[in-house]
Amino acid sequence: KGSDEKDEDLWGKPGKTKRGTQTFKVPKPKEITRRKWW
Repeated sequence: KGSDEKDEDLWGKPGKTKRGTQTFKVPKPKEITRRKWW
């Protein structure tokens, strides 16, 4: 889980990573979380 760990760090909160689901708990607009902006 190399990328996963980094993803969690980037998001700032260990919840759902990019590879997990499109439901992140990050300080970003919910609209962005709904879309797959990655």
